[in-house]
Amino acid sequence: MIDKWRNDEAGYALDPVYDFIDINGNGSKELIIGERDNGFIRGIYTLNNETPVQIVIDPGVSEWEFKVLKGGYISTSNSNASWDTNSLSILDSNDNRIWVSKAVHRHYYGEAEVYEVNDVQVSKGAYINELKKIQY
Repeated sequence: MIDKWRNDEAGYALDPVYDFIDINGNGSKELIIGERDNGFIRGIYTLNNETPVQIVIDPGVSEWEFKVLKGGYISTSNSNASWDTNSLSILDSNDNRIWVSKAVHRHYYGEAEVYEVNDVQVSKGAYINELKKIQY
């Protein structure tokens, strides 16, 4: 995980910090907003024709997490009582978000568990293998 943007200065919980880092190597720096103490990323923005564009933002729900990985990949994970979703995306050379992979586990009460990779139902083993790729 790239954590260069984290500020090592003393701070308080939920104390925002930000930095401009070129996460995809195209010469255009993205704005990354996070929290000083825990390292959580709360939002990633880029510019399109000098207009800010939201790439990802924390919607304020529990169990939601973003990570910026080596190579400029963005890992997104969220879950609730009925499903878990993990996805991997990357910014192209024009800073457009391109989806690489998505893995979903649905576990509704009283129903059979369902595993999907890129919107196709798969076995639990195939789902777990995809998770390993997404969460590297």
